[in-house]
This record gives sequence, structure tokens and C-alpha cells, in this order.
Amino acid sequence: MTIKRVLVANRGEIARRIIQSTNNLGIDTIAYVALDEKEIAQNYGASSIALSQNSGAAAYLESEAIVLAALENQCDAIHPGYGFLSESPTFARLCLENGVTFIGPSVETLELLGDKAASGRLAKMLGVPTVPGSDGPTTLKEVESKLESSNASLILKAISGGGGKGLRIIRPGDDAKIVFDQASNEAKANFLSGDLYFEELIEEAKHIEVQLIGDGSGRVSHLYDRDCSLQRNHQKLIEIAPAITVKDEIRKKLFEYSVAIGKHLKLMGLATIEFLVHEDRVYFIEANPRIQVEHCITEEILGVDLVAAAIKIAGGARLSQIRMRPDQIEPPKSLSIEVRICAEALSIEGQTTHSSGIVQYLNFPSGRGIRMESNLTQGCHISSRYDSLIAKMILTDKDVTLAELAKGMVRSLSRLSIQPIDTNQMLLCAILETPEFRNGIATTDFFDKYRARLLHRAAQLQSDIKKTKAFDDAKAKEIDPTPLFISENQNLISAKITGVVVEMLVFPGEQIKASQAIAVIESMKMHHLVLIPTPARIEQIFVSVGDELRIGDPIVLIGSIDEELTLGETLEVTEIDLDEIRDDLKEVIDRHNLTLDQHRIEVVEKRHSKMRRTARENIDDLCDQGSFIEYGALAIAAQRRRRDLDDLIKNTPADGIITGIGKIDNTSCVVISYDYTVLAGTQGLQNHRKLDRILEIARERLLPIVLFAEGGGGRPGDSDTSQIAGLDLNTFFLFASLSKVVPIIAIVSGYCFAGNAALAGCGDVIIATDDVSIGMGGPAMIEGGGLGVVAPGDIGPMETQSKNGVIDIAVPDEQSAIAMAKKYLSIVSKPKITDNSIEQDQRKLRVAIPPNRLRVYEIDPIIKTIFDFDSVIELRGQYAVGIRTYLARIEGRSIGVMANNPLHLSGAIDVDAANKASRFISLCSAYKLPIISLCDTPGFMVGPDSERLGAVKVFGDLFIAGANANVPLITVVLRKGYGLGAMAMAGGGFKSCALTVSWPSGEFGGMGLEGAIRLGYRRELEAIGDPIARQNRYDELLAQIYEVGKAISMASVFEIDDVIDPSHTRSIISKTLSQL
Repeated sequence: MTIKRVLVANRGEIARRIIQSTNNLGIDTIAYVALDEKEIAQNYGASSIALSQNSGAAAYLESEAIVLAALENQCDAIHPGYGFLSESPTFARLCLENGVTFIGPSVETLELLGDKAASGRLAKMLGVPTVPGSDGPTTLKEVESKLESSNASLILKAISGGGGKGLRIIRPGDDAKIVFDQASNEAKANFLSGDLYFEELIEEAKHIEVQLIGDGSGRVSHLYDRDCSLQRNHQKLIEIAPAITVKDEIRKKLFEYSVAIGKHLKLMGLATIEFLVHEDRVYFIEANPRIQVEHCITEEILGVDLVAAAIKIAGGARLSQIRMRPDQIEPPKSLSIEVRICAEALSIEGQTTHSSGIVQYLNFPSGRGIRMESNLTQGCHISSRYDSLIAKMILTDKDVTLAELAKGMVRSLSRLSIQPIDTNQMLLCAILETPEFRNGIATTDFFDKYRARLLHRAAQLQSDIKKTKAFDDAKAKEIDPTPLFISENQNLISAKITGVVVEMLVFPGEQIKASQAIAVIESMKMHHLVLIPTPARIEQIFVSVGDELRIGDPIVLIGSIDEELTLGETLEVTEIDLDEIRDDLKEVIDRHNLTLDQHRIEVVEKRHSKMRRTARENIDDLCDQGSFIEYGALAIAAQRRRRDLDDLIKNTPADGIITGIGKIDNTSCVVISYDYTVLAGTQGLQNHRKLDRILEIARERLLPIVLFAEGGGGRPGDSDTSQIAGLDLNTFFLFASLSKVVPIIAIVSGYCFAGNAALAGCGDVIIATDDVSIGMGGPAMIEGGGLGVVAPGDIGPMETQSKNGVIDIAVPDEQSAIAMAKKYLSIVSKPKITDNSIEQDQRKLRVAIPPNRLRVYEIDPIIKTIFDFDSVIELRGQYAVGIRTYLARIEGRSIGVMANNPLHLSGAIDVDAANKASRFISLCSAYKLPIISLCDTPGFMVGPDSERLGAVKVFGDLFIAGANANVPLITVVLRKGYGLGAMAMAGGGFKSCALTVSWPSGEFGGMGLEGAIRLGYRRELEAIGDPIARQNRYDELLAQIYEVGKAISMASVFEIDDVIDPSHTRSIISKTLSQL
């Protein structure tokens, strides 16, 4: 395919550069131009221009308008230049869909390399070393964890972009949240995504990049390298080609790595692969699939036209046809430096502000080896609406050292004059003068390290050229006799910022009061008022709407007010009514009111008639008074395509879910409540988005979560979406990923089905009221699946869900549920509180175990005696009753308790009990709750029935849970401590836990005493014919074995740590925990 006409969708020096190449190729060119750049675009050399209807950078981001302009002008290709849409796969795809060639890499390449984390994974896959860091988007928590574990500095980068935007360095001791938020916000503003990834910060490294070119067939050539280490705020200032200080063996690796990446991508056109080189180590950092700002120095050292080459490849040429096959490229014999000239005013502290205005005098240096890339002309206007880069100066020579070429660049910069625009010329000279630069040892942190020295030298150089500048200013006045500054009068009101005049609020002769606004200036898309400090008369106005201003430009001349006016006549001061409610505020207040219970009387009464609270009533009861901050209160259901807006505002407030942050007993928590009065508490589009938002906050700030889960699951009626199944969402992943990371409490009252039930099931605990029905499908889903007609209350009632372990805590009503949630949250989030409880008489424990070893007893009185009064919460009390699990406190310290229940299977551990214990150990480990194990078990429940339930794996899981517990475990053997079951109760073994003690009633053995006798003495007993004699022998053997296995005997051979007085149990546990 031969490209005949190209639309250039860019501006400034790169637009002019592209058009030079298209003209040389004989290709007709159309320049796409922003409305405010119509005049300066005449310098591009294009055949004609296509004028946008927008001004500023936004004009070059309007994908559809650009493609339409290409079609209207019969262009068969678009060149995006660099920046703007050059790396947008969406724009490239739009070009292809409309039959227009995108001059650049394929859509697939743009998509892959546009995701910096994905490109890093590609590099790893190809064996290219990468900087250690996250594999994908990271979180504040991960960053903080990495800083703590490695004690190394990190660099945060935007997933979706480059150019130094969204990039921040964070060091141990920095406020990680502030730095993370700054980087994320900047990334979102520039690339529409705030996702970040992190890498370890490699300091004192060289930033080396390799230029690639490919023809889309898998054939790729490298075009040598560039040293881009001279940077300020991660923005390149000076580049060198080739990278002469890189060792040959390192350079060879860089070329091999780069070509491997290019071949894998089947690169079409140009791309740059960027690396850090530290000592002799190489790290891939990113790949940029476009022409680079610094492409000129590669062109100079190789004698090629990269822009023309890319256009030819887009037209179907192969590398061999454009003489860029690897064997056709001659090694560089020259050295080239490029400096970036920016319109900026630089303070001695290093702060920069954009410089703008009319170029009244322009002098570009010329001579051997000098190349200027710029679209500036004398009389043109430099706008503050665009990037500050206004020119590039390139100096190339053969057989020179870097120091010699740097000296030549300083001389060339001293001859450059762009008056009266402030530039960074002298800062560039200051850098070029340094021995570090001239010796080629400057690294990426050079500017930061020597900032003060460089700024001081730049100020000196600026001072030295004052005379030259005065001469240039004189020349400028000869060329343009209109003075820029009208008056030196102190009554001249001048611009304090650069921007555009969007409104004049006064007229000549008008008398104004102090602090009255006279004009509105737009800067950085915001409107700024120009205020008069004192009462005055407007004598003269120097600007009109649409004029661009730079700092110091005159706006108005003011004079004194008329002397004959009395004070009362001069200025009428208008009192501001602070109680006035403006229309915009009234609209907000009215909308918020529609979400509140007092303005929803009918639905609230209906709710109360069923003896249930509203969602807001529950939140008010849960949270400390006045502490709840709601997120997304004004959201409504995504049903605008089928319902009236007023209807949605009135009947779908908050889209059926209330989310926010509040304090619960002074602990900050995320609170979420589905609202059953709105679409039956179902889950809709905005509903999910609100939940995702608050879950991200919970993850970032590690806040506990309380979820009121009543609701009907997924909502089929939302119409304002392009989704088909509604499965493209992260809610369930986000919620589940927080399990055991932060405490999650689910409170369920009434019906809770499908998605609502799935979320509740991800919680640490489900606290449910008596009227509950929980199920993974509601009546409609069950009937639709051909499973019959079931009433909602019969799907998963309390009786069912408490006995199977779904419900952890059963309570009578919502008020009780909230009280229990507060109690649970206190234990898991406040590890130690002041114990003000009344201690029970610990002597009761001495008689808690019956002296008859065969008589059963209640475990609950023992629990309530050992642990703090009214602190005990039993979890899953009606499920797997062979093991009882509790949260409690002991002398104010939060702990978990698990105890065998001798009333059920004599304390034997069956499959359900083992499952229950494993989950409980995991819960305690997650929230750093020490575990107190009260052991009284004859061992694991065995036999065919047990094996049918998977006993081997389940009992193994209990050992795994104990072995992996990251909290102290103290075992107190109350009576039986037999076999593997007893070892599992001790976390895997009596010496594997923090402390193992027994009450005097303790008895131990490899199995139960009775079983041991029957197994070990079976033949002896069978040989005794007299039944009475046989029983007497059995009792004799039992007494012998009991004597051997009783607690004091175990302690005498140090199989356990001690035998204790039961009344000392509380104090021993407390003292032990205080020292662990």
C-alpha cells in the first residue's frame, strides 16, 4: 500500500518535523490544528489544515473528530507524533475501523505496552531482568508492607502511562499515604486510571534506552542506544547518543533484550525499550511504542530519517527495502547531544512556572553540527495551554569527546535568544558545565543531588547575560514598536498568573469598591478573579476577552475616586446574608432529604409494621452519635432508560445500599447496609460501585467492616449498562479478599438471598436474628431452576443455618444483633482493655470436675468462671457441639477459647468439630488472639461413619491449622488427654504450644484407658472364666494404668509442663500471656 495523504494529529515541533518528512517523501499532508493555534500552524509547511473546534490540549485528544477530519480530507493515514493519542490503542483501533492507517505499532502492541505492569511481565517471560517490584496494580497496604519488610526506598509508577506523570519516590519513614495518593491522583488526571505499581528504587543508575524499528513481520533492528540520565523530576532534560559510557558487554545485552521484546511483539514501526544500568546490572523499566522526543540524536549519529522510515513501514515496506535490516546499519561514528528548551521561569529555589507571550525577538544559532527543532517564529505566540517544551537543540560532531561537545553546546545555547520569554537555557548550561556531565558519570539522581549548586550557577549565568538581554530587548522594540508594558505606574493592575481573559467585569470610568473583582482569568482550566485592593476608578483597560496574559502583563490602570463624593455615596457595601440558601445548595439539601427516614414516612411505617428497623435506624444504633459519614447518598438505580428520573430519585434513594465510615465505640469502621425498603435490598449497578468504593477504603485504611446483609440478591431490572449478564464486577472479589485482613461482621435479619448471602458468608461471623432466612438462591431462582415452589422463610431458617454452622451467633432481634456486633468488634479490634469486671470465685474450679472420672459435666460454668465476667461470646454454638468455641477476655486481654464438650460423644472430636476448630484457629490467628485450649477428649471419632465424611483430610487440616497458628496457644487438660485428638487440641503436641498444664483430674494415654486394656489384655481377660474374677482383674488393670497415666505422673517425666491448682488457672494463663 502506498500512503498518499497523511493527517498529522499533533502540534509544535513534532508536527513540523513529521511534515518535513512527508514533504520529502512527496506525500500530501493535512495538519490537524487546535482553534487557538491556527496562525502558528501556518509555519508547519502542510498542504492545508483541518481546524478543530476546541482550543488547548483537549483538541489533540478528540479521537473521533480527528478520524472524521482524516476521512473528510481523503487522508489514508494518521501520524499521531508523540504524547496525546500516540499510545492509545482505542484511537489506533478507531483508525483501523474507519479504514485509516495508524502510523505506529499494532493495537495489540499498544495495549500490552500501555500497561506497564503487563510489559514488565512480558520482559520477565523473555528472560529480561526487571526491577524487583509488584507484578500488577498495588495498594497502599502492600507498599507499606514492602517498606517495612525491606527497609528499601521504592518508586511508584502509573500503570497506564509514563513521562514522569504519577511517579513518586517513597522512602522508609515517609508518610506513605500522602505520597501514594499524590501519585495515584496525578496518574488518574493524566491517564484516566489511578492504578500504580511499585519498583525498588535503584539509585545512582544510568537511564539507557534502545531505539527499535520493525516491519510487523517479526523482523526487528536496533538503532543503537541513548543516554537519558539527565532528568529533573523524572523528566528528561538532556540526552546523548550513543550511550558512550556503557560497557560493550552491557550494551550487547541491552540490544539482545530489546530485540527479543520487539520480535515477540512483531513490532510495526518505532519503539524504545528503556533500562536502568547500575554498575554491571541491567533492569528493564518500560517500553514506549512511538517516536520519542529525543529521536533526533539517533537520526544524527546514523544519518537516517526515523519519521520517514516509520511512514514507509506503515505503507508496507520491509526493513530491507528501507536499508534498516541489521546488516545494513552502519555503527555510529558521531556523538550527539540534545537539550530540551522549555518556556519556564525558574526561581532560585527551583520552582518553575510556565512562561508565555509574544516572541518579539528570535535568534536560533546556526553552524556546523547544529540542528534546531522548533515551530517558533518571530511574532508567534507561546501559550500556557500547552506543554512548556518549545524547542530542541541538537549538536553533533565526529571525533570529539563528550566534554568537547558539551562546551560546544554551551556556546550554542548562549547564542539562542527567545525574547521576552523566560526559558531554561541557563539551567541547561549549568548542567553541561559540570565535570560529572562532561565525564559521563551523571546518573538519574544527579539533578536532585546537586540541585542547589545547579540553580545557583544558573542564576549567575542569567545575571551575566543581562546586557545581552537588554540589547535583544532593544532590537525587539525596533521590530515591534508597541510597548508590552504600558506604564510603570503603581496604580497599574497586572496579571499575577498566566492565563486567558474570559470576562471583563468593569468599564472605563466605573468606580469600584475594595476587593471588587474586575476580571476573570482562566488558568489551568480554573477561573481566577482579579481583585482591586482599594476603592478606585477604572481609568484605562488594556485587555479584551480572549487575550492571553503572562505574569506582569497590564490589565487595567486605576485612579482615585472622585473627591466630591461623600463617603456614603462612594461605595455601597452589600451585606452578605450568611443564612441565605442558594438554589444549587437547596437542590442538594432537598435531594439528601429524600434519602432520610423522616421524608419516607410510608415505607418506614411499613417496615415498623413488620417489627423491623430501617437501615438508617440500625446504623444510628451501631455508630457513635454523629460519627457516620455517608458515601454515595445521592446515587439512584441505573434504570433511567425505563423509568422517570423523579421516580428514581423518590423511590430508589442511595440505590438501596447505605455505605460510609463511622465510629463504633470510638473505633473507625466501614458500615454497609442494604436497604430492604428500596427494591428489596437487591444489588444493582450503582449499588455495586458504591460497595466497591467503600471496600477500597476499608482495604487502604484497614478498617473493620459491619455489613447489614438483608436483601434479595442480584437485580435484573437495571437498564443503564452495556453488560449482558452483569457479571463484570469486582465486588465479591474485593469483599472476599478482605477476609481475615480486617474484621468483617455480617448482621442478617429477615430474608438474605443470593449475592447478599454470598457477601454475608465471606464474613468472620454471621450474627442473625430469629426471623432470618438465608440462602444462595431466593424463591424465584429455586422455582426457575425447576426445584419447586418454596416459601422464602423455608429456604434457610434459623434452625437450619445455626445447626449447619452458617450462623455463628443467634440473637432475638436487630437491637441484640448490634449489641453483639459491638462486643465482637471490641474483642477482635482492641486486644487489651481495662478490666473492670468482678472476678468470679476461682475456687469453684476445684470442684468443677466430678471426682468420679466417668461422670460428665457442663463446660460453660468453667468458661464463665475463668474468663472475665460478661466478656464471653460463643461462636457457632449449635453446630458441631463436640467442640465449643468462644471469644472472651482474661484480665482485659482478648483471647479465643476452644473446649471439648464431654456431654457430646464424651468429648470425642468428630469431623464437624474438627472443621469448626480449624476455622476457629484461623480466625484467632488472623486477629492475633491467643488461644486457650481446654482439653478433655478421648481422641478423634473413628469408624466407617467417620471415614465416609472424609475424616483423614479433616483431622489433618486441624493439625495444619494448629501448626500454622501465629499466636500463643495454651493448653489446659481438664480430664482426658488421649491420643491424636488431645495432641490436635494442643496445636499438634503438648510441647508444640506455649504452655501445657493439667488439672489434677487429668489422665493421659495413647488411647482411652478402657480401650487400651481391652486391646492390650484381651487374651488374659478372656482366659479368666469366672465373670467376677474377670471384672476384678479388669478393675485392677484399670487402676494400674490410670496411676501411670494420671497428670502428676505425666509431669514427673516432663511430658507436660506442670500440674496446677484449678483455682490458679486464670492467673497462670494471664501471667503467661503477659510475657509472650
